[in-house]
Amino acid sequence: MRALILALLLLAAPLAAPVAAAPQLVHLGARHYLIEMPDHPTGAMILVLHGGGGTPAQFADMTGFSAPALAEGYAVIYPAASQPKRITMWQTDVEKPGRADDFGFLDQVTRDAATRFQLDPARIYMSGFSNGAAMAEAYAMARAGRIKAVAAVSGTLDLRRTLQAQPMLIIHGTADPRVPYQGGRGAKSKVKTSFDAIPAQVMALVAAFGDLSQADRLIDPVDDGMQVTQSDYSNGQGVQLRLLSISGGGHGWPGRLSPKPKASDISATAEALRFFALHP
Repeated sequence: MRALILALLLLAAPLAAPVAAAPQLVHLGARHYLIEMPDHPTGAMILVLHGGGGTPAQFADMTGFSAPALAEGYAVIYPAASQPKRITMWQTDVEKPGRADDFGFLDQVTRDAATRFQLDPARIYMSGFSNGAAMAEAYAMARAGRIKAVAAVSGTLDLRRTLQAQPMLIIHGTADPRVPYQGGRGAKSKVKTSFDAIPAQVMALVAAFGDLSQADRLIDPVDDGMQVTQSDYSNGQGVQLRLLSISGGGHGWPGRLSPKPKASDISATAEALRFFALHP
């Protein structure tokens, strides 16, 4: 009788909420990456690249990327950049001798994750911030056809590279003091690089596709003193390029970590996932 009562109580008890799997740290020789797996994997993976001086754990917390991406079935991977000097930094220029081969490292990360966690090597997406955005863009260009779509936040592509017709979302503040929207060296930049302008990058990518039509709209749901202009560049296969220009926006991750005044009209994480959904 006592056993029957216990069984009835267990049946009547509410089911416990599923516990999210803990992030896993994977070592590849002297390098490593952090991965979070969804409860119901679709096989797709997103590589999320931290900025200069960052770490995988710090960037996961900064962006809040994991929770919404996991809910959509993506595996979320945070690779760690090399550390040539005192801070971590992605090495986007493979031609300079003595640099770490971050392109080869990201190749290794995607192969290892696909094998170790049964992910689809044909469904790779990338996002990044600042130096990490530049690395995501450079990697996608160097590995033509391997990356489904890229979401670059507060970073820019070196236009000396051979550009590919790569689906890409670009999010950038027009008042960014580190990676200037109109190009050149940033007043508060920690590097001596003279960056290419964001409008020039967009036009170069449009040219790589050959023939894209443009449609603009204004996004301004929050009275934060800023406005976002969304420029979509499309062909018969849909939106291939999207530029989100934040008027007055600085160097940050909109919706999470942003310098004052805070950009609140959009969430960079949500916009990245929305763009990725256009390229299944």
